[in-house]
Amino acid sequence: MAGSYIVDSTVTSDTFLTVTLPANDTYLWRVKAIDANTNETTVGDSILVVDTRPPSTPSLIAPVNGDSVTKTPTLSWTPSTDLISGFLQYRIQVDTTGLFNSYMSVDSTQATVGLGLTLVTETRYYWRVIAFDDLGNTVAAGPDSFRVISPSETIPPDSFS
Repeated sequence: MAGSYIVDSTVTSDTFLTVTLPANDTYLWRVKAIDANTNETTVGDSILVVDTRPPSTPSLIAPVNGDSVTKTPTLSWTPSTDLISGFLQYRIQVDTTGLFNSYMSVDSTQATVGLGLTLVTETRYYWRVIAFDDLGNTVAAGPDSFRVISPSETIPPDSFS
């Protein structure tokens, strides 16, 4: 194979070789077996991805930090990307303390989600988004908060006649 090699080793008895590869790159690997008569068999041409970087950090968009929302808010954020192993999903966490020790969560592949969770009115909720790549690297955005109000607080009063 033409090109540069990071590892080009001869192993005479083991069926494995431990190597250290630079992180955050994609590698092609193969094994060439050569017998005592110099007959060769090559197997492999497999792809190996070494990825230690998390996806890009999303930015929370809505609700704006501190907003008042109805009982079924839609949460949105900027999309995350991962150019090495690929983006997998988001985990949206919501709790009432901002510590996320006891939280509700929703998983999504979209950068907008209707919670579909039962939220209590007159309660402040904190939310964050965790982005996952295909190899399990993560990054979190937030937390921001919103207050759930009853629908009657969002209806303007009747006009006087």
